Amino acid sequence: WLADHLPTTTRIISYDRQPPATTTHPNVDVRQADILAIPAEITACIAAPGRVLVLCDNGDKPAEFRAYSAHLKPGDVMMAHDLGFDEWPWYEISESDVEETCQQLGLEPFHAPMMRTAAWLSRWRPWSDPPGS
Repeated sequence: WLADHLPTTTRIISYDRQPPATTTHPNVDVRQADILAIPAEITACIAAPGRVLVLCDNGDKPAEFRAYSAHLKPGDVMMAHDLGFDEWPWYEISESDVEETCQQLGLEPFHAPMMRTAAWLSRWRPWSDPPGS
């Protein structure tokens, strides 16, 4: 769905610890790996030019969030799925898991009320100067 609703120049790289599902979408690159075991590759993806959206939805979500959020550029977004709150008992990450990291890095909520309805924790590194200024 995401690949079909983004500009055709958008590149999606997906990592999964399990053998990857096949995809025929030209902008989606599916790879098998534990992202905590390949930090240089992941940080290179985040450092790529342009805005980056990092989605943590596999493995140890709090560790993934803490490991890679420091590499976000201004305007980049990091999200983690299965956010825990009272109405969602099947959680794999909570606000408290990454609160200290977010405070240290100055990461701010990103469309948090809307994302929370789908159990996504969402933070972004704000622009130091708004784009175009």
